[in-house]
Amino acid sequence: MFNPCHVAIVFLAITCFTRYGVVGEISAMCVYSFAFGGYIGIMFNENYELVPVEVVLYYVEHAFASALGPLILDLSGRYDFASRAIPPYPFFGFCFFTIYMRYFLMPVSYLTWANLNHTLCGVDNDPFYKAFNLGESYYIWAEFYLLGSCFVGYFFNFVFIKIFYAVLGIFSTRKAD
Repeated sequence: MFNPCHVAIVFLAITCFTRYGVVGEISAMCVYSFAFGGYIGIMFNENYELVPVEVVLYYVEHAFASALGPLILDLSGRYDFASRAIPPYPFFGFCFFTIYMRYFLMPVSYLTWANLNHTLCGVDNDPFYKAFNLGESYYIWAEFYLLGSCFVGYFFNFVFIKIFYAVLGIFSTRKAD
């Protein structure tokens, strides 16, 4: 699949298995910025017709896309989350997300008529679409609330990583510069 949650896992693999550099930095920024999609996928899932094994795999994948992937990158020490959770990183990461959604995913959806990540039309499990009856103005408003969701995802991961370190008594895994 080409949904952003799946692409976040690809970015995680690229970041983990390549040397530190520009490609790794951009991939890490995308992992951190696409994380909100994993949270949205967990909260507003569409796995009604999946068999139990697929449901387990769905939640494992979205756990890595949302919280575990950023935690792994932070624990590695190469891509410190706290230094990338400040502006302009979340905004630039969201720009990559928007470019991916509008210039790759939407044309694929048009060609296949598969509503990948709701790029063709809104659906009723999208709380903003249903609550505000967005109709044809869905895409205009979706950009704004997805940008807000990106910042909320950064906040969730910032808190999650801080709690993880506090619970385990790890205050820094990095050498002093």
